[in-house]
Amino acid sequence: MVQQFQMQIWKPEFALQMMLVSRSTSHECLYSVDCEEKGFQDRAVSALRRSSLEWLPLNALEGLFALKLSALLARAGSVFLLAGRFGISQVIAVPGKPARGISMQEAQEAQETLRVVKEKANSYGISLLYELIGFSSHAFSTLAEANAVTEEADVPLVLDTFHLAVSQTNPEEVAKLSAEAIGLVHLSDALTKAKTPEELHDEDRVLPGEGGLPLAEILEAIFLTGY
Repeated sequence: MVQQFQMQIWKPEFALQMMLVSRSTSHECLYSVDCEEKGFQDRAVSALRRSSLEWLPLNALEGLFALKLSALLARAGSVFLLAGRFGISQVIAVPGKPARGISMQEAQEAQETLRVVKEKANSYGISLLYELIGFSSHAFSTLAEANAVTEEADVPLVLDTFHLAVSQTNPEEVAKLSAEAIGLVHLSDALTKAKTPEELHDEDRVLPGEGGLPLAEILEAIFLTGY
């Protein structure tokens, strides 16, 4: 199994996760349409091939479980099409913020929704990943809940060390996952001084080792899965 680790930091200079930079000091290519019209798409793809680099999964298809299925599938089609144009083989789906709590029946519906989105992704030649978001405002914000949804839909999880900490996931719970259940690890630290896990925000993210998250314990648990 190829292990994938991706740095996650949220500072203004790193806000765009996918941006192609020209020799000009002006931002000529901030949107996919602009990139295609100005030929940046072909240049980016050919540059990657020459350097033997590969795209990391595209982040992200947002609004899962918060949008109506028709709107979600329309958004998904655009995201999967963009990924295909750039030769990106995986897309991360991110849960949205439901207007209210989710019942057990709705959890079963969520599993079916994820299966439908996965099938649509596969029709574009894209593999789907699902990221656990630890903020309580998002759907399925604990590892147990997220794993229950993804396991039924057979979609690998994206484990973000920041969100594992925010959701106060016990490393022992992570270690019980199968290696196949994990598709990608987002590696991030956070400034935790005078803050509880519930008070952390994406803006608190910093590079590994610069903050106070228990990264060693979390990563050890991930390695114990065989990932």
